[in-house]
Amino acid sequence: RALAHQRAVIPARDEADLSCLLGANADHPGYGYRRLQIALRWSAHKTRRLMALAAIVPLGVKRKQPYGNSAPLPVTEPQVASCARVNLLKERNLTAAYPHHIWAEDFTYLWFQGKWYYLATVIDLYSRQAVGWALSAHHDTDLVEAALLDALGCHAPPAILHQDQGSEYCSERYDIIALSMGIELSFSEKGHPWENGFQESFYRYFKLELDAKKLDRFAGIGELSAAIATQFQYYNTERIHSALATSPAAYAAGPDPAKQAKVVPQQKQKTLKLKAMIQQIATGVRDRVFFILGA
Repeated sequence: RALAHQRAVIPARDEADLSCLLGANADHPGYGYRRLQIALRWSAHKTRRLMALAAIVPLGVKRKQPYGNSAPLPVTEPQVASCARVNLLKERNLTAAYPHHIWAEDFTYLWFQGKWYYLATVIDLYSRQAVGWALSAHHDTDLVEAALLDALGCHAPPAILHQDQGSEYCSERYDIIALSMGIELSFSEKGHPWENGFQESFYRYFKLELDAKKLDRFAGIGELSAAIATQFQYYNTERIHSALATSPAAYAAGPDPAKQAKVVPQQKQKTLKLKAMIQQIATGVRDRVFFILGA
């Protein structure tokens, strides 16, 4: 049944292998990819790829919640070569030095009214401000593209855009969109979620404050979207970020002009004192030299 369900998206070269895989799965429903790999004498990559294509889940393993419909899985988009996925932040030892220097992006899961929804976000690493977001019933390139375009609708493109190696972010289409805007893509290494820890930390507190375990209190997706927008507004403009000691929006805007007006004269006064001290030392050294020379 799984093979018939996926028939429209299965390449002809895989049909025979999928038949073998389904037969092995029927004989050994408890086998995971490692045992099936041994039984069929395939590579791990081939076994896992075809298991995913046929939607095979070993007996006893909890099946993931459906994404909201039983439609066939979409054909995977062409991906950027793995050798081109480099962590530029690590390679160049970079930290965000000014607003919109480096953005980071990711998406998270939200369980709402019996199905998964996906929230993609874009964060400016300099100010920690959430600059763009999108909500969808599907996690695909369209979702992350919508979040990026939302950010670019109000802000200049960043120099670097950092993300993990999810298929959504590694698609050639997304790569072309970023490069066309002069954005360099940076990828955290597979199995290294801490290399995109900015987003991991953001989602932890954002979902806690949104009370994401009780989203069914909203009547529909429109109310949920409005609540998420309100939460972003609170996060950006009111919530104090511990590393910044102020809200992201306030930090992005720069110092308070009233406070800056008091600070600048003090800085000028210190500078004048320092110049006077240097001049005094220089004069003393000159006089001492003249005395020694008998001038």
